[in-house]
Amino acid sequence: MALAHWFPRNCSAFSHDNERKSLSIPTTSPRPDGHLTLILLTVAPGLAIPETTVTTGAHALATSVSFPVQPSHPVQPVSGSAPLAVVTGVASGIGRAVAHRLASDGWSVLGVDISEPPADTPLTGCVRADLATVAGIEDAVTQLAGTTAHAFVHAAGIMRADNAQTDADAGTALWTLHVGAAHRLSRTLIPDMPDGRGRVVLLSSRAAQGRPGRGYYSASKAALDGLARSLAAEHVARGI
Repeated sequence: MALAHWFPRNCSAFSHDNERKSLSIPTTSPRPDGHLTLILLTVAPGLAIPETTVTTGAHALATSVSFPVQPSHPVQPVSGSAPLAVVTGVASGIGRAVAHRLASDGWSVLGVDISEPPADTPLTGCVRADLATVAGIEDAVTQLAGTTAHAFVHAAGIMRADNAQTDADAGTALWTLHVGAAHRLSRTLIPDMPDGRGRVVLLSSRAAQGRPGRGYYSASKAALDGLARSLAAEHVARGI
């Protein structure tokens, strides 16, 4: 199971210590533009990932983050037609960028979004559903049932501050979109993913470490991190 974590964009270099079996990721102050880089880590069979503590300050993360890693299952080659990726949030932002990148690398992309994606988005199809509602999630699950995907990328998300709008439902929409949708769609797609080839990427945020004035949002992203670890432990034996 692939675990996706966000680090500052200037965290582009990392080192792997074979003897200590650790991965050290140096970090410095975040860029003013807030751009981030995705570091993808894979979990090997029998690997227990401890909770990683990242010290935060007013303007910077800790100088380094270290945790044990081991080689993952070898990725099995795909034969026949292009592998299929299901990507949420394809109508804009990160989800749309992911769709374009996957397509350029030879993937077929099936999108999921509440909105109609732009015409130039390279999709084989799009499931229209509001993943911030239980009914919308169930609609998406029904439409995706039986789909054989090699990858699932949950990029759908919304940033909301703590205010009257988020207080009105006690953050339920944020939780449903970021956590509920990720879990339900993962559980729908993973059973049909090929062993040794399936991949799941859940896009989290540095806000998972806590952010003033964004308690609901931060809590939902922290829960997403926990979900990724839980799914990894559940499916690592299959090489997903």
